[in-house]
Amino acid sequence: MATLVFPLKGPMQAWGISSHFGIRDTLREPSKSGIIGLICAAMGKPRDSDLSEFQNLRYGVRVDQEGKMLVDFHTASRVLNASGSILPNAVISNRYFLADACFLVGLEGDQETLIKIYRALKHPKWFLFLGRKSFPLASPPWFPETLNPIQDQVIEEVLKTFPWQSIPRKYSKKIVADEIVQNAGFFQLVKTPLEITSDPLLNKLRLLVEPLGENKKAYLTRQDQPLKFSERSFLHTKVNTYHIQVPQYYLRHGSIKEEENVPQ
Repeated sequence: MATLVFPLKGPMQAWGISSHFGIRDTLREPSKSGIIGLICAAMGKPRDSDLSEFQNLRYGVRVDQEGKMLVDFHTASRVLNASGSILPNAVISNRYFLADACFLVGLEGDQETLIKIYRALKHPKWFLFLGRKSFPLASPPWFPETLNPIQDQVIEEVLKTFPWQSIPRKYSKKIVADEIVQNAGFFQLVKTPLEITSDPLLNKLRLLVEPLGENKKAYLTRQDQPLKFSERSFLHTKVNTYHIQVPQYYLRHGSIKEEENVPQ
């Protein structure tokens, strides 16, 4: 088994799993069904596609920057109902979303499937969004090959050690050129300042991972494994939550671009 990691960043994101009627909810991190939906869009799969190839993928998310949850009071007029007629009154909803969040998503599975997903994210067939069509991505949902986005390790180890993406601005201003460890594609790999790793208020990141095995014990159970999007059919999944140390290195956008050895 191998693990693929990729970033999800955007000014607004929404990852709901239990929305009903006028309340559109969101989790505080990307859902597994939302990630699979993003991958399906990248692959150009229609909503009635068979999703069995994603059944055995193990999912995890590291919260590199906790977003602020906000709500939008939303109105829509001239809405079509199921029979095709136009509703006479405006439809009102409260739509929750995350602002300024940053996530590292991990998927564990066979390497052939992960390479296929990586290629699709790098060259998507359809536009990609962060949960809703009004929420575009702020940066590409893939890492260059120089950062080893596919690794032969279990998902927990990759998510614990992969470079951090969201260093606080007050620290990033202090970084000087000689602290750059490596130029990695459109990123620079930089050693995380000691002021962060030694500060108990800043040195923990939240990590959510699907447990292994048949007799899985987990803190959270969610209806989050999609069978078919067109029928809104889902299975229950389990998720464990941890808090981990900030990684030794972090990423920032660099000015040097190297040639990448990206699978074609």
